[in-house]
Amino acid sequence: MSKRDSHPNPQPGPLTPTMRSVLTTAASRWDSAVISGDWRTWAALYRRGYIEYLRGTSTNRYGGTSYNAITGIYITEAGRNAL
Repeated sequence: MSKRDSHPNPQPGPLTPTMRSVLTTAASRWDSAVISGDWRTWAALYRRGYIEYLRGTSTNRYGGTSYNAITGIYITEAGRNAL
């Protein structure tokens, strides 16, 4: 079963051009998925509370099961409002 994981104590801050680009792309998608950017940008947006992770089970590169893995990244309402 998957669950949404939002930052427990978001710290809103200024957006860099890269962050703004990632949020704009996610806001224009029908499923609100974050598909661009890299892990540093995602971590910064997560700390600010603008995205949330969807956690669940996944298969690792060796064929084993990984629990509590990030299976999706989605924009939040705060992220939409920051644009």
